[in-house]
Amino acid sequence: MNVRNYFLLILVVVISFSCSVQPHSSLTISCDQKDFKLVACNNTALSNSISNPSESSYLYYGFNSAFCKNLIQSSSEFLPAIEITVSISDSKNNDSISGFAFGFLYESDFTNGKINSQLNSRPMVYGFPNSKNFNSNIFKVSFTIEPIQVSNVKGFVIYSEQKLEVVKVSLIPAKTGWSFANSIPWFGFSSIGGNLPKNKTFAQSTMWNFEKESKYNFLESLGYL
Repeated sequence: MNVRNYFLLILVVVISFSCSVQPHSSLTISCDQKDFKLVACNNTALSNSISNPSESSYLYYGFNSAFCKNLIQSSSEFLPAIEITVSISDSKNNDSISGFAFGFLYESDFTNGKINSQLNSRPMVYGFPNSKNFNSNIFKVSFTIEPIQVSNVKGFVIYSEQKLEVVKVSLIPAKTGWSFANSIPWFGFSSIGGNLPKNKTFAQSTMWNFEKESKYNFLESLGYL
Protein backbone atom coordinates (compact mmCIF):
# COMPACT_ATOMS: atom_id res chain seq x y z
CA MET A 1 0.00 0.00 0.00
CA ASN A 2 1.24 3.50 -0.81
CA VAL A 3 2.49 5.20 2.35
CA ARG A 4 0.46 8.35 1.72
CA ASN A 5 -2.74 6.39 1.07
CA TYR A 6 -2.06 4.31 4.18
CA PHE A 7 -2.03 7.35 6.40
CA LEU A 8 -5.07 9.01 4.87
CA LEU A 9 -6.96 6.48 6.95
CA ILE A 10 -5.92 8.16 10.19
CA LEU A 11 -7.75 11.36 9.35
CA VAL A 12 -11.17 9.77 9.72
CA VAL A 13 -11.52 9.80 13.47
CA VAL A 14 -14.15 10.16 16.16
CA ILE A 15 -13.32 12.94 18.59
CA SER A 16 -15.44 14.25 21.45
CA PHE A 17 -13.13 16.60 23.32
CA SER A 18 -12.78 20.36 23.25
CA CYS A 19 -9.53 22.31 23.16
CA SER A 20 -11.30 25.30 24.65
CA VAL A 21 -12.01 23.50 27.92
CA GLN A 22 -9.18 20.99 28.14
CA PRO A 23 -6.29 21.73 30.50
CA HIS A 24 -2.84 22.66 29.39
CA SER A 25 -0.31 19.93 28.81
CA SER A 26 2.87 19.90 30.85
CA LEU A 27 4.60 20.14 27.47
CA THR A 28 5.52 23.57 26.12
CA ILE A 29 6.54 24.89 22.74
CA SER A 30 9.67 27.01 22.80
CA CYS A 31 10.52 29.97 20.59
CA ASP A 32 13.29 32.52 21.00
CA GLN A 33 13.91 31.58 24.65
CA LYS A 34 10.20 31.78 25.44
CA ASP A 35 8.02 28.84 26.41
CA PHE A 36 4.31 28.67 25.62
CA LYS A 37 1.97 26.12 27.14
CA LEU A 38 0.34 23.65 24.78
CA VAL A 39 -3.32 22.77 25.14
CA ALA A 40 -4.00 19.06 25.59
CA CYS A 41 -6.91 18.37 23.24
CA ASN A 42 -7.30 14.74 24.26
CA ASN A 43 -6.46 12.64 27.29
CA THR A 44 -3.44 11.10 25.59
CA ALA A 45 -1.91 14.55 25.15
CA LEU A 46 -2.15 15.12 28.90
CA SER A 47 0.51 12.46 29.39
CA ASN A 48 2.44 13.50 26.23
CA SER A 49 2.77 9.85 25.33
CA ILE A 50 1.06 7.05 23.46
CA SER A 51 1.43 4.19 25.91
CA ASN A 52 -1.17 1.86 24.43
CA PRO A 53 -1.57 2.46 20.67
CA SER A 54 -4.35 -0.12 20.38
CA GLU A 55 -6.53 2.07 22.62
CA SER A 56 -5.37 5.57 21.64
CA SER A 57 -2.85 6.26 18.92
CA TYR A 58 -3.29 10.04 18.62
CA LEU A 59 -1.88 13.08 20.39
CA TYR A 60 -3.78 16.31 19.68
CA TYR A 61 -2.27 19.61 20.78
CA GLY A 62 -3.66 23.11 20.44
CA PHE A 63 -1.84 26.45 20.48
CA ASN A 64 -2.89 29.11 22.97
CA SER A 65 -3.57 32.68 21.85
CA ALA A 66 -0.19 33.93 23.09
CA PHE A 67 1.69 31.47 20.91
CA CYS A 68 -0.52 32.14 17.87
CA LYS A 69 0.35 35.81 18.18
CA ASN A 70 4.04 34.98 18.53
CA LEU A 71 3.86 32.69 15.49
CA ILE A 72 2.49 35.49 13.32
CA GLN A 73 5.14 37.90 14.57
CA SER A 74 7.93 35.38 14.01
CA SER A 75 6.76 34.71 10.46
CA SER A 76 7.76 38.25 9.53
CA GLU A 77 11.34 37.39 10.51
CA PHE A 78 11.70 33.84 9.21
CA LEU A 79 9.73 31.04 7.56
CA PRO A 80 8.46 29.08 10.57
CA ALA A 81 8.50 25.35 11.17
CA ILE A 82 7.36 23.22 14.08
CA GLU A 83 10.02 20.78 15.24
CA ILE A 84 9.11 17.81 17.43
CA THR A 85 11.50 15.51 19.25
CA VAL A 86 9.99 12.10 19.95
CA SER A 87 11.09 8.86 21.56
CA ILE A 88 9.75 5.56 20.22
CA SER A 89 9.58 2.05 21.61
CA ASP A 90 9.72 -0.56 18.88
CA SER A 91 7.33 -3.45 18.89
CA LYS A 92 8.60 -6.78 20.19
CA ASN A 93 9.00 -7.89 16.59
CA ASN A 94 11.67 -5.53 15.24
CA ASP A 95 10.88 -6.64 11.71
CA SER A 96 7.30 -5.38 11.91
CA ILE A 97 6.43 -1.91 10.64
CA SER A 98 4.63 0.66 12.76
CA GLY A 99 3.16 3.79 11.26
CA PHE A 100 3.88 7.38 12.28
CA ALA A 101 2.42 10.68 11.08
CA PHE A 102 2.73 14.35 12.01
CA GLY A 103 0.59 17.20 10.72
CA PHE A 104 -1.02 20.51 11.56
CA LEU A 105 -4.47 21.35 12.86
CA TYR A 106 -6.20 24.34 11.30
CA GLU A 107 -8.94 26.71 12.38
CA SER A 108 -11.41 24.88 10.12
CA ASP A 109 -10.78 21.68 12.11
CA PHE A 110 -12.61 23.16 15.09
CA THR A 111 -16.30 23.94 15.61
CA ASN A 112 -17.26 25.81 18.77
CA GLY A 113 -13.92 24.88 20.30
CA LYS A 114 -14.25 21.19 19.53
CA ILE A 115 -12.21 19.27 16.98
CA ASN A 116 -14.44 18.06 14.16
CA SER A 117 -15.31 14.37 14.09
CA GLN A 118 -13.74 14.06 10.64
CA LEU A 119 -10.59 15.82 9.47
CA ASN A 120 -9.97 16.52 5.81
CA SER A 121 -6.88 15.29 4.00
CA ARG A 122 -3.84 17.56 4.42
CA PRO A 123 -0.05 17.56 3.92
CA MET A 124 1.61 15.39 6.54
CA VAL A 125 4.92 13.76 7.37
CA TYR A 126 4.59 9.98 7.20
CA GLY A 127 6.84 7.06 7.94
CA PHE A 128 7.62 3.77 9.61
CA PRO A 129 10.40 4.73 12.05
CA ASN A 130 12.41 1.99 13.67
CA SER A 131 15.18 2.50 16.23
CA LYS A 132 17.21 -0.30 14.69
CA ASN A 133 17.31 1.47 11.33
CA PHE A 134 17.85 4.92 12.85
CA ASN A 135 20.41 3.68 15.39
CA SER A 136 18.44 5.74 17.90
CA ASN A 137 15.05 5.52 19.58
CA ILE A 138 14.86 9.33 19.52
CA PHE A 139 14.46 11.43 16.37
CA LYS A 140 13.47 14.96 15.36
CA VAL A 141 11.05 16.06 12.65
CA SER A 142 10.73 19.65 11.43
CA PHE A 143 7.63 20.53 9.38
CA THR A 144 7.39 23.89 7.60
CA ILE A 145 4.24 25.98 7.95
CA GLU A 146 3.04 27.24 4.58
CA PRO A 147 3.21 31.07 4.61
CA ILE A 148 -0.46 31.54 3.69
CA GLN A 149 -1.44 29.20 6.55
CA VAL A 150 0.49 30.89 9.37
CA SER A 151 -2.57 32.58 10.86
CA ASN A 152 -4.68 29.47 10.25
CA VAL A 153 -2.53 26.87 12.07
CA LYS A 154 -3.97 26.22 15.53
CA GLY A 155 -2.16 23.08 16.66
CA PHE A 156 -0.77 19.74 15.54
CA VAL A 157 -1.46 16.02 15.65
CA ILE A 158 0.90 13.09 16.09
CA TYR A 159 -0.13 9.54 15.24
CA SER A 160 1.81 6.41 16.16
CA GLU A 161 1.20 2.68 16.00
CA GLN A 162 3.98 2.06 18.50
CA LYS A 163 4.66 3.49 21.94
CA LEU A 164 5.81 7.09 21.62
CA GLU A 165 6.67 9.99 23.91
CA VAL A 166 6.96 13.64 22.92
CA VAL A 167 10.18 14.99 24.40
CA LYS A 168 10.26 18.54 23.06
CA VAL A 169 8.43 20.94 20.72
CA SER A 170 9.96 24.08 19.22
CA LEU A 171 9.23 26.81 16.70
CA ILE A 172 12.31 27.20 14.49
CA PRO A 173 13.36 28.72 11.15
CA ALA A 174 12.44 26.23 8.43
CA LYS A 175 15.06 24.15 6.71
CA THR A 176 14.83 20.96 4.71
CA GLY A 177 16.99 17.88 4.45
CA TRP A 178 18.19 15.27 6.87
CA SER A 179 21.07 14.58 9.20
CA PHE A 180 22.45 11.50 10.91
CA ALA A 181 25.56 13.42 12.00
CA ASN A 182 24.50 13.68 15.65
CA SER A 183 23.22 11.04 18.05
CA ILE A 184 19.63 12.11 17.28
CA PRO A 185 18.60 11.80 13.60
CA TRP A 186 16.94 14.95 12.22
CA PHE A 187 14.53 15.28 9.28
CA GLY A 188 13.29 18.56 7.83
CA PHE A 189 10.29 18.82 5.51
CA SER A 190 8.76 21.54 3.39
CA SER A 191 5.12 22.52 3.77
CA ILE A 192 4.09 19.76 1.35
CA GLY A 193 5.18 17.07 3.84
CA GLY A 194 6.58 13.74 2.72
CA ASN A 195 7.97 10.39 3.82
CA LEU A 196 10.61 9.69 6.44
CA PRO A 197 13.55 7.75 5.00
CA LYS A 198 13.81 4.33 6.57
CA ASN A 199 17.57 4.74 7.13
CA LYS A 200 20.59 6.81 6.12
CA THR A 201 21.37 4.69 3.07
CA PHE A 202 17.84 5.15 1.74
CA ALA A 203 18.01 8.91 2.35
CA GLN A 204 21.29 9.16 0.46
CA SER A 205 20.00 7.14 -2.48
CA THR A 206 16.77 9.09 -2.91
CA MET A 207 18.38 12.55 -2.72
CA TRP A 208 15.18 14.18 -1.51
CA ASN A 209 13.85 16.78 -3.92
CA PHE A 210 12.77 20.07 -2.33
CA GLU A 211 12.73 22.25 -5.44
CA LYS A 212 9.28 23.61 -4.57
CA GLU A 213 10.78 25.12 -1.43
CA SER A 214 13.22 27.48 -3.21
CA LYS A 215 10.63 30.22 -3.71
CA TYR A 216 10.44 30.76 0.06
CA ASN A 217 14.00 32.14 0.34
CA PHE A 218 15.14 30.06 3.30
CA LEU A 219 17.47 31.66 5.84
CA GLU A 220 19.35 28.38 6.00
CA SER A 221 20.57 26.43 3.00
CA LEU A 222 19.36 22.94 2.23
CA GLY A 223 21.28 20.39 4.22
CA TYR A 224 22.12 16.72 3.77
CA LEU A 225 24.50 15.22 6.33
